[in-house]
Amino acid sequence: MCVVTKESNPELYNTLFKNEISAKEMFENLGFDCSQTQFEIFYFYEIRTYGDDTDYLGIHFNLDDKDFWSDVNINVEELQAINKQVEELGWSDNNE
Repeated sequence: MCVVTKESNPELYNTLFKNEISAKEMFENLGFDCSQTQFEIFYFYEIRTYGDDTDYLGIHFNLDDKDFWSDVNINVEELQAINKQVEELGWSDNNE
């Protein structure tokens, strides 16, 4: 994982944190790939390969239950992308 700071990459920092891009783009800029079904959005990266087997770790958004969980420790940039995804899904407006 990379950490984006204002000093290390001002252009990417401004793009990520001015909320001018989608959550998917934010995750992609942080090195995640995306897989989506009718039930889940999964932002992931390949962690290791054993022979023909590949493991993936990432952040899961359960579209039915309106929740998310992570297989990885979350840094500030990933938290901002998570918040953006929650906003785009309309979950932040849900007062259930």
